[in-house]
Amino acid sequence: NGDRTFLVTIYNISPIQKHTTFRTPINSTAIHVITQLMTKIRIAGMPNDYGLIEE
Repeated sequence: NGDRTFLVTIYNISPIQKHTTFRTPINSTAIHVITQLMTKIRIAGMPNDYGLIEE
């Protein structure tokens, strides 16, 4: 398909949820990805309080 997205898998979210995978636009910033994650797993807080590490 022609969408310009990629899959992101984020690990070590919480003791209950070890990881999650979702699709995000290729031009997403880290804050955008963190915001998507927080919305998906229904976690409160400020996206700026978190960071991503690429492995």
